[in-house]
Amino acid sequence: MRVLLGIDLPAGMLVIPYQHDVFLVMVALCIAVAAAFVTQSLMEQLTVMARTGVSALALRVGWLSSAFCMGGGVWALHFISLLALRAPIQRDYDVGLTVLSLLIVIAASAWALHLLQHARPRWALWQAAVVSGLGIVLMHYLGMLSMRMVAVQLYNPGYVLLVLPLAMGTAYLGFYLVQHLHDNASTGVYLSLKLATSLVMALGVAAVHFVGMHGMRLILNIDVQAYVQRGPAADTEMGLVVGVVAMLIMLIGLISGGWVQRSLYLQRNALSQTAMRLQQASDYDPLTGLYNSRAFRERLEMRLAALGEAHNALILWLDLDQFKRINDSLGHAQGDELLVQVALRLRGALPGGAILGRYAADEFCAVISDGDVANLQDIPQRLREQLEPPLQLSDTALQLSASIGYTYYPDDGRNSAELLRDAGIALGWCKKNGRNRSQRFSLELAGEAQMDLRLEQDLRQAIDQNELQVYFQPIVRGDSGEVEALEALVRWPHAVFGMINPERFVGLAEQCGMIGELDAWVMQRAAREVRELHEHGRKIRVGVNCSALNLSDPELPMRVELALRSSGLPATYLTLEITENALMGNVLQAAESLQKIRELGVKVSIDDFGTGYSSLAYLRKLPVNALKIDRSFIRELDISRQDQELTGAIIAMAHKLQLRVVAEGVESLKHVALLREQQCDLLQGFWFSRPLPMSELREWLSLYRPVDVLPPNQQAS
Repeated sequence: MRVLLGIDLPAGMLVIPYQHDVFLVMVALCIAVAAAFVTQSLMEQLTVMARTGVSALALRVGWLSSAFCMGGGVWALHFISLLALRAPIQRDYDVGLTVLSLLIVIAASAWALHLLQHARPRWALWQAAVVSGLGIVLMHYLGMLSMRMVAVQLYNPGYVLLVLPLAMGTAYLGFYLVQHLHDNASTGVYLSLKLATSLVMALGVAAVHFVGMHGMRLILNIDVQAYVQRGPAADTEMGLVVGVVAMLIMLIGLISGGWVQRSLYLQRNALSQTAMRLQQASDYDPLTGLYNSRAFRERLEMRLAALGEAHNALILWLDLDQFKRINDSLGHAQGDELLVQVALRLRGALPGGAILGRYAADEFCAVISDGDVANLQDIPQRLREQLEPPLQLSDTALQLSASIGYTYYPDDGRNSAELLRDAGIALGWCKKNGRNRSQRFSLELAGEAQMDLRLEQDLRQAIDQNELQVYFQPIVRGDSGEVEALEALVRWPHAVFGMINPERFVGLAEQCGMIGELDAWVMQRAAREVRELHEHGRKIRVGVNCSALNLSDPELPMRVELALRSSGLPATYLTLEITENALMGNVLQAAESLQKIRELGVKVSIDDFGTGYSSLAYLRKLPVNALKIDRSFIRELDISRQDQELTGAIIAMAHKLQLRVVAEGVESLKHVALLREQQCDLLQGFWFSRPLPMSELREWLSLYRPVDVLPPNQQAS
């Protein structure tokens, strides 16, 4: 078969009339509408899959399924329309060219769909339309070339040129409608719009085909003998066969799309379950199953909003006393089990409808709403009682206590942040005043908290800018009255509040984590000032206090060594004073830390002896040089026979262990006499001198005479 381009009929040729079978054309159009509808569905799936990040295989299957349906539908409309051609000549079809035309339009569809998904949004529609339009035109003319007949196809160049932009415009319109159809996906007319879009796409492709056919004339040499045409029934049967093949292609696409849809469903289900797990992780503490701090605050806000100001609620904040020591001693696994059991007990003690959360490591918060405040008043005490029975952890039974701060809504506050803050202030008061108690918030507590906050900031500045001072209290020998040592005591002359009580700001430093810096500052300053005394001929030792919190710090020996190195004070002239209770917090850890300090040459003394365990067993285990009898035993020594006996027993016990004894709180000549009779090694107290700054201490040392402080009948000869 030949193909000619031209407008005029060549000489010696005649035009063969032809028409189209309306039935087959309608079949072709219906198949094209169905293919467009299926293609839209698959493209929607493809868009969703691209956004949700399904597997690469599922994306490829979805992409190829869409391309097969789209290309197969276009090809079926074209080929069935060719079969609908009725002309008085016999014709056959080249199988190779027919299959090639199908593959070209499928490949063009695949490329266009790829561009829609990956090209820049501004140009994606145009690029896809160009590729798809070219594919449709190539498929059309290859299909025409596949016809084998004696007639010659004469094409009008104008129509040929018109087909290409028409095909591209049709593709652009179809893609545009499909993309913007998602804007109405949730409306009731979505299905109607989808059908209308499918019809527009099918009519557009049909227009491309029939415009191309309209520009073609079948011509035949007048000398050629007429051929017997194939009967209409045969073409109809072939058209139906092609329609069935096209439907099978769409069915394969649908099956593939169904597999993709199932993959998408499974992925969505997995994402949904993951989202639920993330929500669980986001809202709940994984250890106890209680609300975490963020979720608790959200539930508290919702509860208060639901209550209104006509109802009452109790908001409490509970902290387990000494949990860190338990956790460090038994291990984190046992500590976690302890928290789980505590959570169960708290749940059991709270009324129904209460909201309970784990707010921090060993802190829990709860909100309980009730119409009557009287029904809420006993809940803090009930919770503390619930924790009193021992908790069983493996082979260990632990006795717990808790501190609880609480507030009432709406009396103490009207929003969650304010109520939680005030409950925290009340809890802080409990922890600062002995723990194992509960306390309601009050304005007085808020004033204390604000004062503590200011002092905390000022103390940090005072340490950084050397605004603190070190005072020294002399320690004299019991036998001769000679000054042997000094105790360094930190003082803080505040610019606004005057001299701050050491118990106040030392406790504050422990609470806010500055005690390490404070002790290190005092140690370095005291060592430096005592070394200056050495330079003036007074070889006196100095004792500095060490907080219980610093004793558990592995860097303590290094800090002691740094103080010695920076001051130049010999290690034998420094004594570290540690309270008895601090040592007993963890005897093994204390012994290890003190041994390292002893290896530096520094002496160690037990301060406030008699206020804690007073056990011979631990005295034998600890590497200490001396102990200091607490002033509570000395205060009434001259009038209390029992205190005299206890003091004598402590001194005798210490001497048996080769320990020296310091008695602090010596305030009278009678105290001196009694302690000298009991052979106390060293004496300290106001009888000799109050704590003095170094400038006054130098003057005191120059004027001090032992004869003035010892009983006349006990003075050294």
